[in-house]
Parts: sequence; structure tokens; C-alpha cells
Amino acid sequence: MVDPAASALNEPRREPGPPRILLVEDHEDSAAVFERLLVRRGFQVLRAATLKEGLAHLDGSDVDLVIADLSLPDGSGLDLMHGLTSPRVPAIALSGHAAPEDERRSLEAGFLRHLVKPVDFPALHAAIQDLLRRT
Repeated sequence: MVDPAASALNEPRREPGPPRILLVEDHEDSAAVFERLLVRRGFQVLRAATLKEGLAHLDGSDVDLVIADLSLPDGSGLDLMHGLTSPRVPAIALSGHAAPEDERRSLEAGFLRHLVKPVDFPALHAAIQDLLRRT
């Protein structure tokens, strides 16, 4: 049996700094605007435009939060959440669909928030702050 405390000592630790957000958005203009607004609020942003890139970032990076579009060229944000391994990263879904069923699917996949496009940035920022306080 592995001692969790000993295992944690062997894992590389990230230097303290701004929270790291993985933004998975295939629309270049939207991604650029979100990134600019997030950086202005003091976040470090990693960007991915596809499901594959998003999963690669999650596999090789220590991120504090994920913001993912649900409609990606090679899959969906739901696929991204299903592809995560532990520990779970808090995540916000961005979607063009506002039906209760769409939100239910997002939450069932592991997203903690479901925001409808066009996204109101103050609402996104409030959701980010709330989720980061919980972790």
C-alpha cells in the first residue's frame, strides 16, 4: 500500500503564482477575448482549440480550473470531462444551448457551472472566483 503522504512528497509542486486556467475554445476570436480578459484579472491562461489539445494540457499541466466550450471540432467539452483523470479539476461549460437538459448533461459530466453564450464576462469571472474559493 502506498502512503499518500509519501506519494505527495514525490510529486512536483507548482510554484505559487496566479491561478492557471485552461481555456478550451475553438473559435479563435472568442478565445483571444476571453484570454485577454482573464489575464487582465490576474489569471494565467493556457489555450486549446480542440478536445485533443485540451486533454494533452490536462495530462501535462497543473491547472486550477477549466473553461470549455461544449462544441469542439473533434469532440465536445463533455468528452473532455469524461477524459479527465483524478484529481478532478473544477470546470465551467460554455454552450450555445440553454435548455435545462443541456445544463443537466453538463453537470452530470462533471462541470460545476453551465454558462450560455454569449457569455457575460462578469458572470464568468464570478463563477471562476466562486469555484477557486471552493478548492
